[in-house]
Amino acid sequence: MAVNDNFKQKALSNELDIDDAARISREDILDVFETNDVYGLAETEAKRRQAHVGLNELEEEEKETLFEKFIEKFKEPMILLLLGSAIISVLFGQYDDAISIALAVFIVCTVAFIQEWRSDKALESLKELTKHKATVLRDGKYQILSAEEVVPGDIVSFTAGERVPADVRLIEVNRLGIDESVFTGEVNPASKLTEKVEPKHEAANGAASSSPFPKATHVADCKNIAFMGTLVSVGNGKGVVVSTGHKTEIGKISDLLRSIEEKNTPLQDAMDDLSQKISYFSFGVIAVIFVIGVITGKSWLEMFQMGISLAVAAIPEGLPIVVTVTLAMGVIRMAKKKAIVRKLPSVESLGACNVVCVDKTGTLTKNEMTMTKIFTLSEPESVFSISGLGYQTREGSFYRCPYSTLYTKHHQQTGEEIYPVELDHLNMLFKIGVLCNNANIDFETDKLVGQPTEGALIVAAKKAKIDVKLLRQKYKKIDEVPFSSEHKWMAIKAKNLDTGKELYYVKGATENILNNCTSYYLNSNEPKRTLTDALRRKIEDAANALSENALRVMTLAYGERPDQDLIFVGVVGIYDPPRPGVKEAVKTLIKGGVKVVMITGDSMKTAVAIAKELNIVPEDATNEDEYALTVSDLNNENFEQKVSKARVFYRMAPAHKMKIVSAYQHQDYVVAMTGDGINDAPALKMADIGVAMGQSGTDVSKEASEMILADDNFPTILTAIEEGKSIFNNIKSFLRYQLTTSVSCMLIVIFCTFLGYPLPLNPMQILFINIIMDGPPAQSLGVEPVDEDVMNQPPRDTKKSILSGRMLMSVVISALIMVCGTLYVFITGMKEDGVVDARDITMTFTTFVFFQVFNALNCRSEKKSLFQVGLTSNTAFIFAVGGSALGQLALVYVPLLRTIFETEPLSLPDLLTVTLISSSVWIIEEIIKFFERKVEKQ
Repeated sequence: MAVNDNFKQKALSNELDIDDAARISREDILDVFETNDVYGLAETEAKRRQAHVGLNELEEEEKETLFEKFIEKFKEPMILLLLGSAIISVLFGQYDDAISIALAVFIVCTVAFIQEWRSDKALESLKELTKHKATVLRDGKYQILSAEEVVPGDIVSFTAGERVPADVRLIEVNRLGIDESVFTGEVNPASKLTEKVEPKHEAANGAASSSPFPKATHVADCKNIAFMGTLVSVGNGKGVVVSTGHKTEIGKISDLLRSIEEKNTPLQDAMDDLSQKISYFSFGVIAVIFVIGVITGKSWLEMFQMGISLAVAAIPEGLPIVVTVTLAMGVIRMAKKKAIVRKLPSVESLGACNVVCVDKTGTLTKNEMTMTKIFTLSEPESVFSISGLGYQTREGSFYRCPYSTLYTKHHQQTGEEIYPVELDHLNMLFKIGVLCNNANIDFETDKLVGQPTEGALIVAAKKAKIDVKLLRQKYKKIDEVPFSSEHKWMAIKAKNLDTGKELYYVKGATENILNNCTSYYLNSNEPKRTLTDALRRKIEDAANALSENALRVMTLAYGERPDQDLIFVGVVGIYDPPRPGVKEAVKTLIKGGVKVVMITGDSMKTAVAIAKELNIVPEDATNEDEYALTVSDLNNENFEQKVSKARVFYRMAPAHKMKIVSAYQHQDYVVAMTGDGINDAPALKMADIGVAMGQSGTDVSKEASEMILADDNFPTILTAIEEGKSIFNNIKSFLRYQLTTSVSCMLIVIFCTFLGYPLPLNPMQILFINIIMDGPPAQSLGVEPVDEDVMNQPPRDTKKSILSGRMLMSVVISALIMVCGTLYVFITGMKEDGVVDARDITMTFTTFVFFQVFNALNCRSEKKSLFQVGLTSNTAFIFAVGGSALGQLALVYVPLLRTIFETEPLSLPDLLTVTLISSSVWIIEEIIKFFERKVEKQ
């Protein structure tokens, strides 16, 4: 690649593309940045460059003040509608209404502000990740500086256990392996080199440069670049800083996070839609009353004032409080179940979720790898099975089984029990597994330090009664070739301290290791036999069979060189057991209309086998091309159509997730996406519900998400979705109750006004009814416990209004029953003597209040009978409704309250009449629900 003045100018201005840095030679990179690997930069030159390009830190958006964040809460449409109604109340002298509405708004906004004021710290977390020291060569001396002071052209060095301070073009490496899992998802350290490379960039989005998606293979391709924020696992290295701050790869992700707009949750959209409908309804009420009043000869000013008053009364000012309290209660319940919800509306969003995209390892599975099967050419007609799961070694036996058992489930052991220490080929296999290994296990606590796959090899050796500690003491580690995505194997060179012999012990992908094998191990007497083509096919068949049984496959070999003339020893199948409850949770989600999609880096055969075992894919499914997609499918023109049938995405990297999320969202799915790495953060933020891992997740992924699984456990998502559906049902129950009360109260006033009757309720009584409408009985509907049948209901359609046809019909029917019953009591009592006395008012008042009590019983469930829901399942509701009924009786029978509310005691027959009439709203609704359930069953 040509290096000219323009190229140098870009480099010194911190504008050099990482691809270009990877493409030029070691000598050219030093020349471009006007530095050298012996002296480094002069301190004065470093200060000049820092003044030009800035500190090595990530850019932040201008922060809102706490006051601005608080004021933002008052801009929600429902809140603005309520504030408008409060202002109108003041203009018409209804100060008590104005004060109650203003107080409700203040409480709602304050609670939401306190809950969410720390809602978006993704960029701060990115910055925290990079706050560390750097070893920098300046003026010919190495010195320890804050990573913020590093500038383009600095020579930096790092060794195992240190973080890379910036994006660095490597010029010296010594067996350098860097953990890039936060970018790539690859658990093995990436092997690094100094030669120039040509990045392939099989991008998640194809070649289109205009796409917002990051290049999926960017990090993996750049073998001569060490990336800011990654951790050195093994070896050491030295290089030239080529990018700092927001120009680094991690900085580009921070820019991408900033460019992704915050979306409204489905609940916020539903509330906005409801606010709009209520506004239209309010204006409609004003217009209708005004027109009717003018036609009937009433004062237009009087009618206008009445219309305004009724329209304000129709606005459910208690709704924001109920929504906020219901969501907050959901957050508290979720926290007890190991799900931490960071943003209040996100709790309900899960109830609308109809696609869950989930990582396999550590979420669906325990990430506790266990070796369960072994195949060797020493006994080609046998397979060795190992019992016991996890990292404990107290239980575990070995069985010699027929070759055909390769095709049976991994957990089935049939055959004769053996003692592996008596078999040379198994001893050699375990020896390679222990030596070609950087993991350690505390066998007293069964605690693993290192990679789970390597832990599985140590546990199997320990089960075989091999002294792991003694074996490692006998063989001295001399050299290591780290695993890389290109050669897909790892090798350790070790020296036998007894004999002085040095050999490479190798493990990795079957295909890659077999290509380097020329012979196979038989036993200690004949350690080397020629590996024929037929035997190679036998090994490949065994590896495929293990893969199809949901096992991760690894091949072990040894030799004098790591990459040629190896001696094949055996193939092992390693099982990662599902987390408890995953199969049942997946089954329940699918039954409830939620699509579960698995994303993994495994091969197709392993991925499909695991998906079938976990119920994600039906056991009898055959057309893998339809339900199993890979990287090449992402660039297909029909990809967005194909995702609707997809159940498995295999050989995927974290950066591919944005493409997957986007495809589902374009198909109008509500998407939940899990993730734990830095590169997962944009997809988590882009998804409707980003779900981060609490134990294995990075701070970046947690801050970009809406929900965090404290236990990294998939069944917790099921619990969250159940909670989300329940919360939305509770909000609908409250809304139904409040609208019924508002509409019935409004209709009574309208009928009495236009029929020439006096109003049946005085202001104090109306105030008490408002307390019931917005107070404890209504609020208690928001804490109704989760319905056990909620997962039998499909996710709600977010395009449909919260005011469904069924709800509106129920509101109209119930309101008409309450209006007819209340007016019947009022008019009948008045006609007896032609005068409206205290008894008539009391009978009417009590009837209307009791209607609210019985209607509250209806509103607990949209479809279920009160007896199916359970009379005592919601303790708060029982106390609230019971308290309201007792409160009404106190207003009728306690002398002091009788005076204030202008009531008089009712006789027992009067009370029975009131109860019988008011219970009609519950009885009729129970009958309607009964026939609806009957029709549904048919």
